[in-house]
Amino acid sequence: MNRSPLGERLKYQDTFRIVTDMNRLNENPSDYEHSERQVKKLLSVTERQFVTITTKKRELFEFVNFI
Repeated sequence: MNRSPLGERLKYQDTFRIVTDMNRLNENPSDYEHSERQVKKLLSVTERQFVTITTKKRELFEFVNFI
């Protein structure tokens, strides 16, 4: 898998955020449990402490805007 050089540089910065557009046809906002299983499968316990999964627009807004 090719990775973005910019993303690779930024991923360890305090202000780095990954946001998924839940309006895309290939994503289902109601599939919280699947997302949670994927995160548990792919990330260590330490890495998971910095991951947030949400389907709530307010939480997403606050996350993106560092509120």
